[in-house]
Amino acid sequence: MKNSDTGLALAVLGLAFTLALPAGDALARGQNTRCAKHAVVATGSSGLGKMLARMDAEIAWELKAVKKHGLLWYSWWAAKNNAFRCRKKGQRTICVARGTPCRLL
Repeated sequence: MKNSDTGLALAVLGLAFTLALPAGDALARGQNTRCAKHAVVATGSSGLGKMLARMDAEIAWELKAVKKHGLLWYSWWAAKNNAFRCRKKGQRTICVARGTPCRLL
């Protein structure tokens, strides 16, 4: 992940925690959820293991979802059909995150 994206990623995650608290109940009840027509796909990698590569892919996915749809579509955990696909390439683990963004509120 580029250094310029890191600050934005942290800001998005901070906003995510703030917005997720009131949205959790709505998601649990299935109310007010609207999903995009197409999936978002993003890649992340790490030389320190699969967990960090998945986290990097998840953050990249959230940044792409926000850029394409807006702040209320940021949550990887609210996405429909979300999944990771990971593989080793040399000393690095590369993960691809794929999911259809769903609006939280």
